[in-house]
Amino acid sequence: MKHRKSRRGRVLVPLCVLAVLAIAAIAVFSEELHIFPADVPIVPAQVQVTPAPSQDPFPDAKAEDQPPVQERFIGLAAQNPDTVGRLTFGPVKAQAVVQSDNSFYMNHGFDRKESKSGALFLDERNKLWPMDQNMIIYGHNMRDGSMFGDMDEYRKPAYLKAHPLIAFSTIYDAEDVIYVPIALFDASMAPDNKDYFKVRRPNFSDELELNSWLEDARSRSLYDFGADANAQDTFITLVTCSYSQDDGRFIMIGRRIRDGETAEELSALTANSAKR
Repeated sequence: MKHRKSRRGRVLVPLCVLAVLAIAAIAVFSEELHIFPADVPIVPAQVQVTPAPSQDPFPDAKAEDQPPVQERFIGLAAQNPDTVGRLTFGPVKAQAVVQSDNSFYMNHGFDRKESKSGALFLDERNKLWPMDQNMIIYGHNMRDGSMFGDMDEYRKPAYLKAHPLIAFSTIYDAEDVIYVPIALFDASMAPDNKDYFKVRRPNFSDELELNSWLEDARSRSLYDFGADANAQDTFITLVTCSYSQDDGRFIMIGRRIRDGETAEELSALTANSAKR
C-alpha cells in the first residue's frame, strides 16, 4: 500500500494572528511557515524504542523497496490517507500527523473538516521514503494545551524533567522511535530580524551545513542539553507560534536515539540539562 498525499496547491499562508498586517509584505517572499493559536483533542500510543541506524538508513533505496504501511496505521490511514505518522509529546497521548500542502491542515482537522485547531502536519517538503534527515512537524499553540499548546511548558525545568523525550513513528515504523531534545528556543521567521532562524531544512547539503545548523540552534537554546548530536544523526523539529518575537516561533529540535542508547539514559541526560 503506497501512501499518497492530497494535492491542494502549494501556497504558504501567513497566519500568526497578532502580526498579520505587519508581516504581510515579508510573508510573500518568506519561505517559512506561519502558525497561530486556536483549540482540539487527541489519540493513543505506547512509547517503545527503535534506535537510529548507525549509518544512512536507506543507502541505495529505490521506490520499489518502499516498505508497506504498518498494520497499526491501517486504521488511521483508512480514516485519512494523508496520515504519515504519530507523535507522542509531553503529557498527551499520541496524535496523528498528516501531510498535504502547508496550508490545508492549518484550518482542517484530522477528519479533513474545517477546524480552527487544525492538525499536526509534516512539512510538505519532507519525504517519508527514503526518510529525510530532519522531519519538521507544525502544530497550533492551543490555549487548552492540546496540539502544541504544551510546548510553552518546556520553559520550566520541572516540566522538562517530567517529559524528557519525544516519540515519533512514521507509517513505516513497526514501533515508536525515540528522540531526545537537543535545542529549545524562540526565533523569528522574518528574514531581516536578527533572531531569524531558517526552519525548513529537511536535508543538508553537507556536514558543514548541518554542523552550522546544529551550532546555531544549540547556541539559542534555553537549556544546555546533555545529549550530543552530529552529522550522522537524524532529527525531528517541532514548530509552533510564539509571541516573544516578531513573527515568532517556539522550536524544539530532537535527535533520534542511537544504537546502544536507552530511553532511560536519554531521560537522565534531559533531566540533568541546565537552564541558561
